[in-house]
Amino acid sequence: MLFVSANGQGTVTFRDDYTGDLSGEFHGAGMDEVFASGFVWTSNGGGSYTGSIGTESMGFTLAGETLTMTINPKKLGLNAMLDMDIPVEMHRV
Repeated sequence: MLFVSANGQGTVTFRDDYTGDLSGEFHGAGMDEVFASGFVWTSNGGGSYTGSIGTESMGFTLAGETLTMTINPKKLGLNAMLDMDIPVEMHRV
């Protein structure tokens, strides 16, 4: 089994016109990745949202000041070796 230790930081911006931006840095397993992409989003109600980048989509949950999601770096166009689902928690600043 392969275990990867990684860290990163990022920014997600949601706009009133149902578009947004996602950007950040990812460091782990000897790889440094910088990413940036626009996306469109929809509200599913109850603090649940879906964001789409091209043909890929992912769910977001907003509870108070905390945004949670599960990302797959490969599906976001980053390193293909990182085909795994990673839970992410972001806090409003």
